[in-house]
Amino acid sequence: MKDHKKKRSHAFLILNISWGTLTIGLFIVLLYSNWQVSQLKFQQNLLHTVEKAGNQIDGLIQSLMQSVYRLPIHDENYRECTEEDLQHLVFNHPEISALAIKDKTGKPICSSIKLKNHLLIQSKAAFAMDGPLSISGLDLPVFLFQQRLGNYYLQVYVLEEVLARHLRTSSRLIQSVWLFDNNKKKIILYLEQKREQPAPIAKKTEYPNLAELPDITQPHAIKTKLSTLDDVDLYMSALPEKLQRSAWREEGLLALLLFVLAIMIYFMLRHWVNKRFSLRRAIKTAIKNERFYPVYQPIMNKKLGICCGAEVLTRLKSHEHEVILPDLFIEDAEQSGLIIPITLQLIEKSFQDGQSLLKNNANFYLSFNLSAIHFKDKHFFDSFYKLYKQYGISPEQIMFEITERDLLIRNDAVLLNRMEALRKAGFLLAVDDFGTGHASISYLQHFPFNYLKIDRLFIQAIGTGAITESLNQSIIHMAKNLKLNIIAEGVETEEQVQFLQENDVHLMQGWYFAKAMNLNKLQSFIKGVNHG
Repeated sequence: MKDHKKKRSHAFLILNISWGTLTIGLFIVLLYSNWQVSQLKFQQNLLHTVEKAGNQIDGLIQSLMQSVYRLPIHDENYRECTEEDLQHLVFNHPEISALAIKDKTGKPICSSIKLKNHLLIQSKAAFAMDGPLSISGLDLPVFLFQQRLGNYYLQVYVLEEVLARHLRTSSRLIQSVWLFDNNKKKIILYLEQKREQPAPIAKKTEYPNLAELPDITQPHAIKTKLSTLDDVDLYMSALPEKLQRSAWREEGLLALLLFVLAIMIYFMLRHWVNKRFSLRRAIKTAIKNERFYPVYQPIMNKKLGICCGAEVLTRLKSHEHEVILPDLFIEDAEQSGLIIPITLQLIEKSFQDGQSLLKNNANFYLSFNLSAIHFKDKHFFDSFYKLYKQYGISPEQIMFEITERDLLIRNDAVLLNRMEALRKAGFLLAVDDFGTGHASISYLQHFPFNYLKIDRLFIQAIGTGAITESLNQSIIHMAKNLKLNIIAEGVETEEQVQFLQENDVHLMQGWYFAKAMNLNKLQSFIKGVNHG
């Protein structure tokens, strides 16, 4: 048993080290991989947001220009433009603040407002943008979109606020958005999300220097090109702390999930190791190696002064020759059903050892403990009958003690028939540990018992004044009325012996007479008592 415990402890040590190492390694790999995936997902979300904002700006510009492309501008000498025409277009398109058509020098040919300058955007691109600008006739800053059409320039003025509105995003991750003019190397519009307000993004009047802008090589910043403007790029940056917070939240959830899974796997492995090195497995191994053996506790007949029988008790011998008492394994053996092969092994060894003893002492019997499990098993009694016939043992020399706490089912016809068959064949039946379970007078009348064993709990109460002491006479009186032979077990004192004899209980068993012993010592004990 020590070797079994040592192997079990060693197995658990290996399990703990292996599980801990693999779990830590798996945590590191999966958390690192998840971190990378989180960064990638964040960048993809950021890219989607900036592309969406870029599409909004491109859509705005295309909408602005589509509305003015209906003007009959020709390659040569376009002088038919009137202020009323342009004002009509401005009226029909509320996002346009002003329109102007200029010649190559920037001189207005016509405009929807009075222009005092000859402003032209100097760019090689056919379509260009500039701003923010302060224009006479308009109270607020505007952006200028310029399209070259032949010998003329078509200029559309849009309020800065209109452009800013199309750049705004409700995403809580975005910190800032800006438009950057690659020709002039400057920011032309900058929007920043206020920290105390999650949305929307607010326009900033003072733009940061280039050195103050987020590094777009970092995962929290990104840019996209506008399809309508060659020289202008759209940039977005996310709040780094939100990026980190989002990533750490995912890491935390994954870590929790991994921890739960790891614990589940650990307990599954622990269960497997327990099963592999469990007491049940040790019992199976002991059965296979025939390491269960019988010891015998004498049963005395004080009236005749002889040893009339012995209760067969089981012991288990470990690999280290350590004797293991049944308290350590009997419960597990009963629950697993392994009590059946243990009992059969015990009976066979008892018959082998005690064959000559039983033949030389016709009135001597061996008593074996059975439970309801034995009666429910389909093969136990078939195997038992083969054994007792094989060794030529008389049925009158075999007693079965059936534990009362098992509470045999009264309406079980198979059980009752089995017990009646045993009694008819001459076997002795005793109800064991009486008083500790649920047996009653009707219970004893229903089953064909011919012996009753008073439990040691009541015997040891003799002379103590305890409540259980007063029950002894009631049990004895009941047993006599039912014509049951009484065996008192757990007898340890002279006072107990005298009390039992005074109440005509002559069959006794306990340490007062002898402890459980091997067969050789039992034979010597019988000779000493019977011929003393």
